[in-house]
Amino acid sequence: MKTNAQERKAIAHKHIRTLKVQVKVADNHFQKSKECKAILNKKKEIENLSDKIKEINTSIDIDIENLNEAKGWGDHVRVSQERGYFDGTYCDHLRIDIGSEYVLREEIEQEICIAQIDSDDLESLFKKLGEVFKV
Repeated sequence: MKTNAQERKAIAHKHIRTLKVQVKVADNHFQKSKECKAILNKKKEIENLSDKIKEINTSIDIDIENLNEAKGWGDHVRVSQERGYFDGTYCDHLRIDIGSEYVLREEIEQEICIAQIDSDDLESLFKKLGEVFKV
């Protein structure tokens, strides 16, 4: 059998309609199958675990805030979470870190203005700054 381009297009269109009908029938059978139900149960389990993960992450955030308040470090030193992909691997670390260096520098400069009044030399100035900004 030899066909031209227009005939091939018409035959393909008719076959696609046939496939759509067959797919509807096959989908109805699939929706009732044990395999489909097993997959849907696993999807529900994932949703439940996602809710549990959200609860735990919220609890972790609250614990970190409570720890930061209990240590009394202030806003310049805090326990923080570092999350992200590094070299293709997901990493989740807790670390003690300083806040914004720009904000911290301004606070230290203001404290220097106050501390220099009572300081005789640079060593005593650093000692007073160490008392205010400590880890």
